[in-house]
Amino acid sequence: MHLPHPSSLLPPKFTHCQPRPDVRNILITGGAGFIGSWLAYMFASVYPDSYKIIIFDNLEYCASTKNLAFLAEYKDSASFVKGDIACEEQVFSCLKTHKIDTIFHLAAQTHVDASFTDPYAFTRANVLGTQTLLEACSKVGTVKRFYHMSTDEVYGELMPFARNHVESDPLAPTNPYSATKAAAEMLVQAYAKTYKLQTVILRPNNIFGPCQYPEKIIPKFLMLLKHGQKMTLHRGSGLYSRCYLYVTDAANAMNIIFHRGEEGGIYNISSRDEITNARVCESLFSLVGRQRDGCVWDWIQDVPGRLSHDRAYGVDSSRLESLGWKQEVEFDKGLGATASWYMRFGEDWWTGLGAKDI
Repeated sequence: MHLPHPSSLLPPKFTHCQPRPDVRNILITGGAGFIGSWLAYMFASVYPDSYKIIIFDNLEYCASTKNLAFLAEYKDSASFVKGDIACEEQVFSCLKTHKIDTIFHLAAQTHVDASFTDPYAFTRANVLGTQTLLEACSKVGTVKRFYHMSTDEVYGELMPFARNHVESDPLAPTNPYSATKAAAEMLVQAYAKTYKLQTVILRPNNIFGPCQYPEKIIPKFLMLLKHGQKMTLHRGSGLYSRCYLYVTDAANAMNIIFHRGEEGGIYNISSRDEITNARVCESLFSLVGRQRDGCVWDWIQDVPGRLSHDRAYGVDSSRLESLGWKQEVEFDKGLGATASWYMRFGEDWWTGLGAKDI
């Protein structure tokens, strides 16, 4: 089966900024994963003559070389290197061989549920991996800029009637995943001060879209419904909400921050679409066309909740919006494109993934 690049379903509106003359070789860690591959695609398609993109990924379960199929079209401006961010020898070799001057660090363990069952894997990837990268930067001497992908979860739960978090608010993580991301931020800021590395920290909302491994709520529930299985909603979490941002808007936010943002800054990347878990279920149920088989609540299975489950997160992205960024893709439009892609290509993309594997 021909697997077209998912951008064909909902063509992205990437901003073309004036290329930076002080940047040439950009490393994207986790670049074969969901967000990283979209970021790499954005750079390769918008700036094919300005930057050389090197994708660095160890190809764990949530990454795929299919995410990099676009490299065939942009082989002169982008390439792939297999490697582990927690292996200093591999990292140092890549930085030195490709004369890397800029890093977008997106490689991470990100599934909150898994952070309760295997927290050490999250510490290794998110903390040790980040420190290994930073230490290599301090030694190789060519890297001048380091863009670190964090999460809105580092602020902790947004309490009822509280204002959305701004970048200067204290960090208060509540689960092993968000704790490792907060720890990684501290390392980034420490190395920036000690080694004069120019750093930027990014804190986005929940990002969704085609190519995401089916462990997060939207792709997981789509695949379950496709196979006639019930959506597994954490007990009592139907009214819990998240702000959802389509992946091309996230990539464009990084594009604009890279070209127009302040070195040493922190930027929230926020969606205006705050959606409850119940509404996610209802929307997916409608898109997959299961209405003929009953109502949505017939297709929801109650499962035990997390040890810690925040009701909501909220961040203020006024600082980013002042640079000219805005959300282009509304939730329903992005969800429609995402559902269409998973129904047609999800299993083939993820090598025969079935309901038993989700």
